[in-house]
Amino acid sequence: MAKDLVEFFQMKKQRSDEESAAIDWGKRREEWISAIETLYASIESWLREPVEKGIVKLYRRARQIEEAHLGLYSVDDLEFTVGDEKVLFAPKARNIVGAHGRVDVRGEAGEAMLVVQPGPRWSVVASRYPTLRTEALDENSFNQTLQAVMRQ
Repeated sequence: MAKDLVEFFQMKKQRSDEESAAIDWGKRREEWISAIETLYASIESWLREPVEKGIVKLYRRARQIEEAHLGLYSVDDLEFTVGDEKVLFAPKARNIVGAHGRVDVRGEAGEAMLVVQPGPRWSVVASRYPTLRTEALDENSFNQTLQAVMRQ
């Protein structure tokens, strides 16, 4: 291997090690897990009435995610059923481009994506191309998202 390439790789590794040492990855992991809990608390609040009436059933399922720098950690998927239809909220990753985390929403008629910004402020991804466009997640945008991913 050319000496210049070895030196280039050494410089890249050193820079990466220095940048990684400057970031508190444990804190980032805990903030991400907390943001997921904040999201789920909002969803449970918005679904409180249909849950109390027995129309909707909510479930949580623990699973493991492994990410570079964050390591292996446990999060819950949130699933709810309405009759024979299911909708799943599945945390994807903390380390994503353009946001501080992503949760995928999967229904029987489609998929949607939620992202979190500092705060935590959750948003629905309205479009990714040509540029990322998001809409604040509130009860109204939540309802629209569910209607988009569920059978009509």
